[in-house]
Amino acid sequence: MSYSYLIHFINQENTISNQNLSFRKWAPLGTYLRCFSSMQTYILFHLNLFFSSVEESDRKKIIKNCYEPLLDICNSFDFKIGIEASGLTIKEVKKLSPNFLISLKKSILDNQIEFIGSGYSQSIGPLIPYEVNIKNIAFGKKIYKEFLDVDPKIALINEMTFSKSMPDMLIESGYEAIIMDLNNILDSNELDICKKRVSSLKGKSFDILWSDFNLFQKFQQYIYGDISHDEYKNFLFSKLEKGIFPIYSNDAEIFDFRPGRFFAERPRSQESEWQKIYDVLEEISKSKDIEILSPSEIIKRRRFDSKVSLNKIIKTPTHLPVKKQPKYNLSRWSVTGINDPWLNSICHKITDKVISSPNKKKDNYWKKISYLWSSDFRTHITKRRWNNLENEVKGLLADLKIKDNFYSNSPIKFINKSRFDKFENFISKNENILEIDTKKTKVSLNLRRGLAIDQLSFSSNNFNPIIGTIKQGYFDNISYSADFYSANFVADLPLERTKISDLSPSDPYLRLDKNVIKISSKINSPYGEIRKEIGINVNEEEVHLNYDFFLLSELFGSVNAGIITFLDEKKIRPNYFKCKNGGKDFEKFDLNKQFDHSQPASFLVSSSSGLGCTDGTLIFGSSDQELKIKWDPKENYTMPKIQNIFIGNRRLTRVFFSLQEVDDTKKNKTKIGNLRLTLTT
Repeated sequence: MSYSYLIHFINQENTISNQNLSFRKWAPLGTYLRCFSSMQTYILFHLNLFFSSVEESDRKKIIKNCYEPLLDICNSFDFKIGIEASGLTIKEVKKLSPNFLISLKKSILDNQIEFIGSGYSQSIGPLIPYEVNIKNIAFGKKIYKEFLDVDPKIALINEMTFSKSMPDMLIESGYEAIIMDLNNILDSNELDICKKRVSSLKGKSFDILWSDFNLFQKFQQYIYGDISHDEYKNFLFSKLEKGIFPIYSNDAEIFDFRPGRFFAERPRSQESEWQKIYDVLEEISKSKDIEILSPSEIIKRRRFDSKVSLNKIIKTPTHLPVKKQPKYNLSRWSVTGINDPWLNSICHKITDKVISSPNKKKDNYWKKISYLWSSDFRTHITKRRWNNLENEVKGLLADLKIKDNFYSNSPIKFINKSRFDKFENFISKNENILEIDTKKTKVSLNLRRGLAIDQLSFSSNNFNPIIGTIKQGYFDNISYSADFYSANFVADLPLERTKISDLSPSDPYLRLDKNVIKISSKINSPYGEIRKEIGINVNEEEVHLNYDFFLLSELFGSVNAGIITFLDEKKIRPNYFKCKNGGKDFEKFDLNKQFDHSQPASFLVSSSSGLGCTDGTLIFGSSDQELKIKWDPKENYTMPKIQNIFIGNRRLTRVFFSLQEVDDTKKNKTKIGNLRLTLTT
C-alpha cells in the first residue's frame, strides 16, 4: 500500500467517523505508518515595518497588534519558528519599541527563534546594480550583529524575485542557504531536485529551502475564516506528503491588522487571528505525523552529497521568477507604481555618483541608496509617504550635486532640412525607402512608417541583415498576419481605449554631426508630438535610436519604444541572449523555448515579465555574431521585454523597451522619459 493511498484511506475513515475533524485526528496515522518518517515542515514570518500601504503613524500599532503576539507564540512552543526582517525594520523597531527588540533578541539567544536574514532594505535584487546589492546585504548583516547579536546563514529572497546571480552574491556575503518560492520555478514532477545541494553559477555549493505560496495563502484563508478546517487540513497534508514545505512563509503584518492595499480587503473578525494561529500550531505540534523544525534543522536533516547545478533548477529563459501569481512580475517594481521609471533612474544616478566619489561619508550614502531601492516605494506606497520620499530625493540630489534631468528638454535638434543629394556618398532614396550605406553599416528606413528600419546589417557579418521588418504574410498563422517593424514606438492606452504609434509618413531632417548621419522626424499624435532620430556612425558598426517624448502628454498604459525585430534567417537569427540581473557577471539564456514577456498577465496587468539589465546592456548572439543593445539606465530607464514565438518552422523574436506598464499599483498618468539606444556589434 502506497503512502499517498494510506493518507487517503485514513482521511476517508476520519471523515466517516467524525465530520468535525481536528488536527488531533491526524495522530492515528502513525499507527499505520510507523515504518515511515514523519512529515517535516517549518514556519517563517516576514516582518516589514516599511510595508508600502502602511503610514508611518501605524508602525507602533503593527508592533503591538502583530509582532508582540507573534513573539508570544514563538515563546510558547518547544520548536523554533523562523523570523526574517530587513535591517531597516530592525532599526525602526529599536526606535519605536526598544523593549520588544530586547525580547526578540532574548528569544533568538534562547533558541526559540531562528533569525533569517535578507538585507538592509527589502529590495528587488535583479533590478539593482551589483554594487548596491553587495552593500545592501553587508549593511543588513552588520545591523543583525549589532542589534540582535546574530549572524544569520539563511537568507530570504525578497518578494521571491530571483535571478541566477543572487546566490553568489549572498554566498560572497557569508550566507550558506536561501529560501525561495518553488511554484514559478519547478514542476511538481521535479521535486526530487529539492533534496539536493545546489551549485551556483560560480561553482559554489549552497542549499535552497523551498517555500510554497499556495500553502501560505491557504493558511491565510483559514485564519481569515474563508475556508474550513477540513479544507485547510487536507490541503496541508497533500503538500507535506510531496516534500518539505513551510506551513507559513509570508507577512506578519496581515493578521489582526489590515495594510489597506485593496478596496476589497478582508474585514477583521471579532476573534483574534493570532489566537487562531496559536490554536493551529498547537494542534499540528501534537500530531505524531508532522514534525515542525527550524529552517536550519530542515537543511541539516535533508542534506545529501549529490549536487545539482543552478542552471538545471532555474532553467527557464522566459522570465525572472517572482512570487505568487502572474500579476506579480518584474514590471511591478520597474515601470509601474506612482512613478517607478523616474525613481529607478534617480537611484542609478545616485549609485553612479557615489561609486565614483571619494567622499568619506560613502557608507551613509550607500545606506541611503539601499533605502531608496526599497521595493515598497514602488508598489502601493501612500501619497503622503511618496511626497516625503520626493523631498528626501531632492535633498540627496542637492547634497551630491546631481541634476534631475529625467524629463529634460528635447535632446533632438531640428535644423533646416538638408537635401538628400548633399549626402549622396551615403544616402539614396528608392520610392518610400531611404537607404544609408557606409563602409561598416547598411540601413534602410521606411519613410511611410515613421523611419522604421526595413533592414540593418554590418560588415562583420558580410552585410547579412540582422534586424528589420518582417512583412505581412511571412507567417501562415492568422494570429501573426501583420507587419512586424523595428525601431518603432507603440503605446496601448486602456483608459482611452486606443493605441498610438510613430508608424506614420515621415518627412525627415538630415544632418551630419561628428561622423554620425542623423535622420530626424516629428510624428504628430492626439497626445502630442513624438520626436525620433536614427543615427548611423560613418566609421563604426554603430546605430543610435533616439526617442524624445518631451512634448507628449502624460500617459497611462503600456508604452514601448525601440522595438527590435530579428529577421528569421536560421544562419543569422540569435540563439541566446545575455544580460546582468543584479549580479557582477552576465547571465546567459537560450532562445530554444517559446515565451512572451509582452503578453499581458491579465486585463488589468499589461506585462507578464521582463529583464533587469542592470548595467544597461542586452546582448543577442549566434555562432557568427553578437548584437549589443546599450542604454544608460540613469538617463533612460527602461525594462526590456522579449518575445520569442515559434510559428511552424519559423520564429518571431522581438525586444520591447518598456517605459511604462499597468498593474494594480499604477494609479495615475505620468510623463514618459526619453530613450536612447545604441546598437553595435
